[in-house]
Amino acid sequence: MLHTISENIANSLFDEESKYPMSIYVYGIELMISSLIGTIVVLTMGIVFKSVIESIIFMVSLSLIRFFSGGYHAQTYIRCNTVFAISALLVFITSKLYIKYLMEYNIIIHIGVFVVSFIIMAIFSPVENENKKIDKSDRLKFKIISISITFIEIILSMFIYYETGFDSVLAVLPTIIVVDVAILVEIILKERRKSYVSKEKC
Repeated sequence: MLHTISENIANSLFDEESKYPMSIYVYGIELMISSLIGTIVVLTMGIVFKSVIESIIFMVSLSLIRFFSGGYHAQTYIRCNTVFAISALLVFITSKLYIKYLMEYNIIIHIGVFVVSFIIMAIFSPVENENKKIDKSDRLKFKIISISITFIEIILSMFIYYETGFDSVLAVLPTIIVVDVAILVEIILKERRKSYVSKEKC
């Protein structure tokens, strides 16, 4: 359905004489529509669970890091938005539980999250997927940027919280954990695919 809608939009806006093949425009429109749907769903969930600020922090924080770190890539747009929505819900719940029960360990947890993220990103990022190939010359740059953004987000969340008491900003922590999990999941899936291909060749 999404593909058909995207094709119709692309056909109405472009023709065969356009700069790029029609398939490129269709894919781009699919991404835009899917991203818009995902954003609306997460913002709606934020309203329902009284976590609008957390939903915005989740989307911005996740997008900034994942653009450079890579991670799990769903095979369909429905699955992608489902995973996106579930991740957001887990961040909302975790943030509330964190604020209620773990604030006395706040600094330790901030440091712990960064150390774990640094190790995961230093070893595995950036993670390629079928739709996002990364040149070898860009790999180190992407790795450094993803680690740097993670560090900046953690420092900012601590600074904002301790300066203003604005605890919604702490949603950054579970969001970064989501990124870490996405990286590890994609690595595991890639290894399984390699193993499956190797068995088929035998």
